[in-house]
Amino acid sequence: MPSIQDNLIAQKIKLVCPVTKEELIYEEDKLVSSKSRNSYPIVNSIPVLLPEAAINNSYEMDYIEHYQKDAELFDYFEERICKATVEDERRLREYIISLVNDSSNEIVLDVGSGSAWVAEFFCKRNKTVISFDIAIKNIEKALERFPYKNHFGLVGDALQPPFIETNFDTIIASEIIEHIVEPELFLNRLFSLLKKEGKLILSTPYNEVLHYSQCIHCGKLTPKNAHLHSFDEKKMSEYAKKIGCKKFKFFKSGNKALLISRAITILRPLPFPLWKIIDKIFNLILDKPAHLIAVFEK
Repeated sequence: MPSIQDNLIAQKIKLVCPVTKEELIYEEDKLVSSKSRNSYPIVNSIPVLLPEAAINNSYEMDYIEHYQKDAELFDYFEERICKATVEDERRLREYIISLVNDSSNEIVLDVGSGSAWVAEFFCKRNKTVISFDIAIKNIEKALERFPYKNHFGLVGDALQPPFIETNFDTIIASEIIEHIVEPELFLNRLFSLLKKEGKLILSTPYNEVLHYSQCIHCGKLTPKNAHLHSFDEKKMSEYAKKIGCKKFKFFKSGNKALLISRAITILRPLPFPLWKIIDKIFNLILDKPAHLIAVFEK
């Protein structure tokens, strides 16, 4: 049996068929569901637990194929050129990190792991991190760049997750939900994976104005940056009630005026606690937050 499978079992992370939720059994170079015999390959020691088809959705798009192609075209690990963007991303990550419990024995699921910054930070602090992405290219790079013993990678669809419920202490989904075809289902599925008192922490552009352009190939309107939805605290609060979340908090991070003017780079030397205070003051004066951070607690 591959070492990743042994280690996941040791961490009490049980993998299941994303369609039937049956237990998966290791057979040579694949995982097979115990009854229905659905088969999933293991590629370069990475379980690829994608269902045969994406769920039905109102956008009539095969989002699995779309985001796999996106990973081939866009390198999430490349160094950003724009200093303002780099600083904005750094501050957002610091904010998310500040919301994660200090306990070192936690298991963190990083949904839509992209550049795997979650693994880079938390594996050094003795947390077990599972990078979970729809594209195997992102997972391969993540494991190559951060080859920690407590870092694992899985390929799968967050709308059809290959995990049993109540598995995780913390789930992080940073800048992902705006891309999801069914955001309520996305939240519902991830929330069900939390242990009691666990946290689902997500971030998304705040109250974003969605822009569309016409695709030269198919003639359909295509959203810029593949952002399908826009969110504010009211919409997130409504979702929290629908999924049965009893403890919901939200935070606003960054300021669009500072980001657009590049003035955000001036604040770079400030430690996070001081930056957080100044950032809050800026958003009180000019209510233009760049990001919404939502925390759903079980």
